[in-house]
Amino acid sequence: MDGATAGADASMSETGLSNADLLKQYMETHFLKYENRSDMKQPVLLIFSGHSTHTSPDIIFQARARDIHLFVLPAHTSHIL
Repeated sequence: MDGATAGADASMSETGLSNADLLKQYMETHFLKYENRSDMKQPVLLIFSGHSTHTSPDIIFQARARDIHLFVLPAHTSHIL
């Protein structure tokens, strides 16, 4: 992360590919930390790639508990969309 903006963070799996563990870590350490709702009853939208390795029941349950709506893009299309 040489030259990264102060406060920036990065994570990588052993394979170098994204997976459910990284998404869960991102939600817990970044997304939830920086989401800015004035009303906690207001839902939040999280858009991410729908590859089968990017989600898990834990992530879905965690999102539902916090009123986060998961919008899953079709797998292998996020670079196009």
